[in-house]
Amino acid sequence: MRRISLVTILGLVLVLGSTSASAQEAAGSYEASSSSSASSEGQGLGVGVEATLTGLSSAALVYDAGAFRIDGVLGIASRGNTDFFLAGRFWYVLHSGDRSDISIGGGLGLESNDGGGGGGGGNNDDIDFHVEAGAQIRAFITSNVALSAAGGFGVIIDEGDDFLGFGGQLLGTMGVTYFF
Repeated sequence: MRRISLVTILGLVLVLGSTSASAQEAAGSYEASSSSSASSEGQGLGVGVEATLTGLSSAALVYDAGAFRIDGVLGIASRGNTDFFLAGRFWYVLHSGDRSDISIGGGLGLESNDGGGGGGGGNNDDIDFHVEAGAQIRAFITSNVALSAAGGFGVIIDEGDDFLGFGGQLLGTMGVTYFF
């Protein structure tokens, strides 16, 4: 929950900070022909913060090829025990405008939760598999900074010692990416 709040705060800061860019654009000082933000060539490599529909959020590495995007999310947390997660997503662009696009896609993730041992001699490690499918909208607030929002269906398959759970719900996320 805390990680998602950080993504939301970062996105709001960037939106509020883009107000001056919008004013410059309205005054004609923005060079619209410099490069189309949602161009068919894509933005290339980008870094940022994203969250999967199942709640995994952390640093993201994005490759935008124009017609499709590949996102990777990697995170490590240590609070007396070590949690690790890795997720990959693929987005196919359905439509793009001058400064936005909409995509459909999905992804897979792996989350390893170290149970902390506990001295009982048992294995308290837990591995969860994450699956998602949905749509993502990106809006470019500058020629190389995109805010994104995604919605869709997420499923977590929880593989514990004696428990296998299956569940899902409609979810939404937000992220920000800086393209080089």
